[in-house]
Amino acid sequence: MKRSSILYTALMTGVLFTSCKKELDAVQPLTYISQQGELSTLSGILETTNGNYVNLANTDGGVFGVPYAAVFHNISEFRGNTVTADLGLTNAQQRDAYSYVNSGLSTTGYGEYLWKDSYFLIVGVNTTLEAIETFKSGAQFLQLTAPQQSQLLHAEGENYFLRAFALFNLVRVFGMPYYNAPGTNLGVMLKLTSDVTDIPGRSTVQQTYTQIVSDLKQGAAYMSGTGSQSNIYANKEAAWALLSRVYLYMGGTFTTPDANSNQMAVTYADSVIQEAAYSLLQGQEYVDMFAADESGTLGRADVKGNVEVIFALDNSQGGDQINSMYHYLNYYGSLTGGFYPAASFLSSLQAGDVRSQFLQVNSLGKTETTKYDVSPNYVYGYAPTIFLRLAEVFLNRAEAEVKSGDNADALSDLNVIHTRAGLSALTGLSGQPLFDSVLAERKIELAFEGQNGFDYFRNGLPMTRPSGDTGGTPFTIQATDPKVVMQIPFDEISTNPKLVQNNQ
Repeated sequence: MKRSSILYTALMTGVLFTSCKKELDAVQPLTYISQQGELSTLSGILETTNGNYVNLANTDGGVFGVPYAAVFHNISEFRGNTVTADLGLTNAQQRDAYSYVNSGLSTTGYGEYLWKDSYFLIVGVNTTLEAIETFKSGAQFLQLTAPQQSQLLHAEGENYFLRAFALFNLVRVFGMPYYNAPGTNLGVMLKLTSDVTDIPGRSTVQQTYTQIVSDLKQGAAYMSGTGSQSNIYANKEAAWALLSRVYLYMGGTFTTPDANSNQMAVTYADSVIQEAAYSLLQGQEYVDMFAADESGTLGRADVKGNVEVIFALDNSQGGDQINSMYHYLNYYGSLTGGFYPAASFLSSLQAGDVRSQFLQVNSLGKTETTKYDVSPNYVYGYAPTIFLRLAEVFLNRAEAEVKSGDNADALSDLNVIHTRAGLSALTGLSGQPLFDSVLAERKIELAFEGQNGFDYFRNGLPMTRPSGDTGGTPFTIQATDPKVVMQIPFDEISTNPKLVQNNQ
């Protein structure tokens, strides 16, 4: 009989994989982790926390065969309308989310990989959190110096952040948008222990978001005052930035906004924006952040020095597989990437918009994004996978402000991003036209960063691809369409009787 993947991941929690990243070289391959062994010491807890980042990165090719970051990017970005798929260069797995097949089979889609990789990470986090609680209740904790105690608490906060991060990505993919009956629509499993017998059913969307918010607030509290680590690790600002996004998703539509959630989105965005450690790149530095860097001369692989990036995966030793989805020619001359910027997206770029420099024409005559074009080889690239950056936080705040009726501040925040791109400031906008402009700005600024499809559905708006993007019939998915959510993996449904499948 097949085991549920949540049981499998619980059994496998003790296995950590080494990373080729220099930052994570200290992680040792542990065949078994226990609270009586490695996790009974500060060094073991810190090492295992590092290992949880490795599980997030999955630079070994993915715990279940495909790296987490590439899987999530495919499901999130390609379900929007920023790209067009070249059906001759993509396989069934790559096209699954784009075509809204939403398969629960790993042979035809990536949903199963996202589910399993996510719960592998979550159970690893739970194991570490339980060990930290045990450690804090013992004599060893009191024997630590103040800096060591702070180090332990910071690690605890990082693990809370990672669990919230994984749960939020899961509920966005497998749960209906928050504005749509969150108290009754099903979210995902809230696996909050490492106990192999604890195999839950699906909580509601509302319960899932409540857990995410709780984890992020707890994480930020434990990481308070310890923001010295680089942006490839979580800190309190990363928790605040993710909270601004989570509350934005809870903020309702423009016509039926939730005042409290939008205010919280503004509050947490304020907290990040006011931090001196982060700033928006300007001029040539901004262009270089996403310009083509095939030779590596721009130094784009080193994300740790980028003051706009709040949280990212460091792929500077080679680990990104997202580039292979976009770039048509790999290192050995084989055709690979089959996803190109959509015609409607290209036509939305105004003359003088410096973001047009994040595009290039390949030898097939097709335009492709340069956001992942960093020293590519056969499969891997060296571009960082950026999960949170300051530009999004400004746009989060702008959207929450306009939904709250604060048109002046919303327009001001929108123009911070709009004018940085070399465009004239927008004037005279308020209400619905201002809201539409914020979403349009998000589409361009955050293009190919895994936001696009979600931005429509969470606002109750249809995602539409015009005929020029599809090569034929226009394609529309309404925000209430069951296809907005992915299928729960079929082997999970067959082995866990508590799980309920999504309708399609």
